Amino acid sequence: MKNKKIVLVLLVAIIMIMFAACGGGGAAKTPTLTDAHMTTELNDNGNPADTVDTYAATAEQFIITGQLKNAPQTDCTFVWKKDGKEITKTTMKSGSMSPQLIYSMIENKGTGSYSVDILIGTATTPAATINFTVK
Repeated sequence: MKNKKIVLVLLVAIIMIMFAACGGGGAAKTPTLTDAHMTTELNDNGNPADTVDTYAATAEQFIITGQLKNAPQTDCTFVWKKDGKEITKTTMKSGSMSPQLIYSMIENKGTGSYSVDILIGTATTPAATINFTVK
């Protein structure tokens, strides 16, 4: 009888260790987006070279970037708007690393007021909205 109790306790302990090692039992982590901003270029490591809120009318392209956490293999949608009207939408799938740099770029669409909404996964509310101007 005593041996059966020991075996049962060991079995429960092994199951609990395996469950914890697989990440079970914890609450799901919420995807988060931090440091979303516009930049003029991505450097050789893929990191943003700077932070801007105004581009020259001669700029070839606009780049938005941010750090995504707790969202492996997740679609990130970038909704680009000029003067309040949607001009294009781009989507990228995040990788398996966290945090991960996400980005989107479009060619210059002329002077005006722009914004970019970043949506994570199936969200309908943007995780971030970044405004910038082209003069």
